[in-house]
Amino acid sequence: MDSKDLQKFLEENSIAAQLHRFPSPVRTAIEAQAAIGNSEITLAKTLVIDVADQTILVVLPVAKRVSEKALASQFSIPRSKVSMCRAERILELTGFPAGGVPPIGHIVQMRTILDEALVSHGRLFLGGGDEYSLLEITPKELIRAARAQTSRFD
Repeated sequence: MDSKDLQKFLEENSIAAQLHRFPSPVRTAIEAQAAIGNSEITLAKTLVIDVADQTILVVLPVAKRVSEKALASQFSIPRSKVSMCRAERILELTGFPAGGVPPIGHIVQMRTILDEALVSHGRLFLGGGDEYSLLEITPKELIRAARAQTSRFD
């Protein structure tokens, strides 16, 4: 899958979001800010994480790290039961390559948790399905479209 599939998903599900496509890759925060032409944009990332017997998505600011220990505590499981998914598994579950994973439009529907730190922002820019695309969406619309929960990841 790629950004064209994501665009189709947005249209078919009446999701109020915009997909931006760029001539150069937007793999890093610096590349994304340059492509958008604004260093003040709110960039977020979608992580695919195995938590015990389920795989979840965690959406958080690009500069933030998710604590596997905190996730284990949140799910009341041992730390050993939490791990980041490998690139092959990410592709298998989402249909998108690691590094460009959008928070919606996946092959497999997964529980999604949005970092509360993002809720107050007007617009978020996230992976758009490939290294040349970014998805622009409001936190409110993302919560609706992904049926996401919010949580703190401090």
